[in-house]
Amino acid sequence: MEEIPITTFFYIPDKESSLITSLRSITSSFIFDKKIYPYSSISLLSLKDSNKKLIEIKETKDKDLFYFEHPLSFRLLYKEGEWSYKSWDEWLKKTISLLDYYPVIKEKFQSFYKREIDPILGISFYQVKYLKDKVTGLEESMILPFLKYQYRLEGKTLKELNTIDWNSMLGGHVDATNVLYHQIASKEKKETIVLMVYKIIKILYPRLEKVYHIPKKMDMLVMDFKREVNKVIQNEVNFVSTNKILFREWFLSLSQFLLYLKPIEFNIKENILKLNIILYLTCKEDEVQQSKHIYYNEKKMDYKKIESLKEIHPFMRNIYTLHYI
Repeated sequence: MEEIPITTFFYIPDKESSLITSLRSITSSFIFDKKIYPYSSISLLSLKDSNKKLIEIKETKDKDLFYFEHPLSFRLLYKEGEWSYKSWDEWLKKTISLLDYYPVIKEKFQSFYKREIDPILGISFYQVKYLKDKVTGLEESMILPFLKYQYRLEGKTLKELNTIDWNSMLGGHVDATNVLYHQIASKEKKETIVLMVYKIIKILYPRLEKVYHIPKKMDMLVMDFKREVNKVIQNEVNFVSTNKILFREWFLSLSQFLLYLKPIEFNIKENILKLNIILYLTCKEDEVQQSKHIYYNEKKMDYKKIESLKEIHPFMRNIYTLHYI
């Protein structure tokens, strides 16, 4: 049977109940599968019955029960997904962009994003703007690829950040990347190379403290850095010369910068659960009330159980799954 995109619901003004039901089920699936599915990987399969509804109860390895309610007359299907800060942030942004026909739901998502996501996952974007004002010649792509969704500057206040000479610290990095940027047109290639350079720094950095005061060993460390960086560049682009790059200054520049970074701490599961609860409390119309044929884990529920189910709020169904099934 042909599948249709889940985004169909977003473009039909009178599908609010189906949309909310789908978003509840989707966010529950994120937690259960520990995968965040982009909209391109979520589809709807028609049940060929406008009154048919599927309800599933699934159990995790830890014996936790999850309640999944599919939208009326459809089954939700999932393909590829990943569990990462980036995928969660992008899914939320995409959802907000799709909700123009549903301003009330959109406002809830925007409020959630502004309160729960932007101050944590968005902080690197604001801090890169701060660094651009402090460092001569610094471009966003020179630093954002290894900051976003991963790290933030150590200083908690603007006063603390202003005590650091960022221009002097990052000058070697800016000079080196400018040599590359003048020879590379693709923004994607630039960002890929910068990200890989930073990963090389993270691997080699532990050796720096041991060899910094030993000239020959320090030279060997810089040579290792130069060799690995050249490999990365050759894998990504052709005919790029690194002869004008001062690799020692580049290595020391990013090594020092590493000291002023701290990992971003963010609990994706807890965050998705918060949104999931909001969606269960957003209940204009309950699709169970409209359903005449409800199937629990593929087995049709009898009339008495259906009537009992209708008496329970969707949020309570989500919690007390065994109470009625």
